[in-house]
Amino acid sequence: KSQLPEGDVLVLPSVEVAEVIEETISPAVGQPGEQLELSQRVKVRAQVVSAEAVRSLVTPILDGNLPIGYIPVTSSLLITPTGDQTSTGDGKTHLTIHAVRKLQADIPLGKTLDILQGATVPQALEKLSATLPLKQQAQITLSPQWWPRLPFLAMRIKIINMVSQ
Repeated sequence: KSQLPEGDVLVLPSVEVAEVIEETISPAVGQPGEQLELSQRVKVRAQVVSAEAVRSLVTPILDGNLPIGYIPVTSSLLITPTGDQTSTGDGKTHLTIHAVRKLQADIPLGKTLDILQGATVPQALEKLSATLPLKQQAQITLSPQWWPRLPFLAMRIKIINMVSQ
């Protein structure tokens, strides 16, 4: 299991000994002893589900349940096998997994610029808080600092980082 690539899922019911490479028995066969020790080096065979296969199955399901106005955070998908694995006699194995990913609000840049154009800093902060699902209050820096308003032209406003829920 430790030799699998990260994210791959080992199908436990499929694990079987393919070959016994080395076997040591102590005490030797026919010798008396109080305790028997058997150690083996074996080659095993098992089914493995690749992380990419699981991701390709889970992603459309999560996308279908995505709330309107939200997008998934890149590389935030966490897939965990729950341990419930059953095999049927016809070679099929059923796995149960738990999949979670982080979401963030999909805030269009144009909407944000419309809110900011020509507003004073207090007005802009109030409008941003009232209309966007921000996780924390926005920070606005004017250049030059003594200037009373944000620019009226959208191309003069630079948005560096928007943190949203």
